Amino acid sequence: MALINYKLVLLIDSLSEDELDKFRKFVSSPYYNKGRNYLPLLDKVIEFRNNNLNETDKKNDENFRVKNIGKKLSDQTLRNRYSELYKLGEEFLVSLWINDNRLEKEKILLSKLMEKRLLSPYMINFKETLKFAESEKFYPEKLKKLSEIKEIHSHYLMLKNKEEELYKEYYEYSKYFFCYNLINLIELGFEFFQQAINKRTYHPNYVTEYLKTMDIENLISELRDSDNLMFRMTAMNYYLYKAYIDEKNEEDYIMSHKIFSEHFDEIEKKYKIKFFTIMINYCISKLNAGNPKYKYELFKLYNEKLSQNLTEDLRSNSYTFNHFRDFVYIGIAIKNFEWVENFIEKYSKLLPPDLREDEIKISYAKLDFEKKLYERSLSNLKKIKTSHYLLYIDTSLFKLCNYYELDEFEESYLEMDKLKHYFRNNKHIPKSQSLNYLNFVKFYKKLMKLKTEPEKSDSGFLERELKDIKFIANRKWLLKKISEMKSRKDKQVYS
Repeated sequence: MALINYKLVLLIDSLSEDELDKFRKFVSSPYYNKGRNYLPLLDKVIEFRNNNLNETDKKNDENFRVKNIGKKLSDQTLRNRYSELYKLGEEFLVSLWINDNRLEKEKILLSKLMEKRLLSPYMINFKETLKFAESEKFYPEKLKKLSEIKEIHSHYLMLKNKEEELYKEYYEYSKYFFCYNLINLIELGFEFFQQAINKRTYHPNYVTEYLKTMDIENLISELRDSDNLMFRMTAMNYYLYKAYIDEKNEEDYIMSHKIFSEHFDEIEKKYKIKFFTIMINYCISKLNAGNPKYKYELFKLYNEKLSQNLTEDLRSNSYTFNHFRDFVYIGIAIKNFEWVENFIEKYSKLLPPDLREDEIKISYAKLDFEKKLYERSLSNLKKIKTSHYLLYIDTSLFKLCNYYELDEFEESYLEMDKLKHYFRNNKHIPKSQSLNYLNFVKFYKKLMKLKTEPEKSDSGFLERELKDIKFIANRKWLLKKISEMKSRKDKQVYS
């Protein structure tokens, strides 16, 4: 019995029903199949897909051994046919991408028309392509495509001996080229800045070093004041990057946000989501650095994002990349409890089924904790299944905070012990995250001692020690509890 190509099974499994119908027509085309009938092989792979095999089964070769299809085919020939079908699948994916990216498709067509010297149809297509491009909303890749199309058109003008038009076209090409590449470099700078926050640095880093040398403030001011959307989007990126690299440049962030909000309706959806993410990361970094006013800026960004109906991240099956909890956090941080309740009720419906119940429970648990409804908060926390490590840790920390407020000391020590064991048994948790939480447990234990044995503890020393620790979860709550103990002790002294 022959073995079905494992990569082929994964490829077919990734296709939607509509794409699968298109693939059947694709492999039936004589232009692609070279006269061979691949449909019986495709049907066999689809049969496996419909069996809903789990990943362990899929990796077991025996599940992919099938009887010969056609008595004249040897096992080796059948293996070859499955490999050929996989290659057709790769070509199909390329064709899907080209059909979904019309500017790329038009660029290829214009290039081939020029190559064949079909100048009359070329010019018709060139005009139609520019008209279509103007109708498309902004995204940086569009600038790249247009610069390439302008470059192709320069060859046309050269053939036609239209010298003045050629120079003008080259100038237009240079503007697209400049804006696209500057935005691209700045986006790399954003990424490296974010990685540096997460303790990943690279030496030498030519991108960040080059960006440091740029002195183009006057040029950027001109781009900002232009009516050209491409120029304003370039300025928008530049201002935000300047805010990233220098904490004194808050005005640059404000300018970037202003340009962004003025052009919401002119920016392509995916790029709008991407830039929102970059701006949100900037505000989070400022908030984590101790600037509390940025929680209001974050709240503004989240509301703008919702007003634009950009809720794809709330539908993500990945707990790490689903940002539902961030919306809840910022609403609680500014104490807009009614907003949080409305958000949970309205947007929890978008959560994937396997995340929804736990995310609703922990959201209400956090809200109830902030309202000092500790028993109700604990009740929700105890119902959480804790399938993801971030959810487990978050749940455990809020249990500890509730136990502290309720003077449930025995449960506090049991939970601390469980959490430390969890970290020991889950080595995959990033050290940058585990350090924050383990430092919290360390200080929480000292806080418990301060509460149960105030006469043997120095709250002032503990407060200074906490302020010296750079990475710790729930710092604000710990400081608040230490402050409460100091106030209580002072009252006892003066009473």
